[in-house]
Amino acid sequence: MKGIGIAKASQITAAFELANRLEDYAEPGKKPLVKTPEDIS
Repeated sequence: MKGIGIAKASQITAAFELANRLEDYAEPGKKPLVKTPEDIS
């Protein structure tokens, strides 16, 4: 994509991967709230 370098593309890909993993671990009807990078750790 024009305007997005390899570093930014990697960050976007990682964000989607984290979202998918969080969705798999969440109990039905209860999703964790992530607003900052510190919420992940």
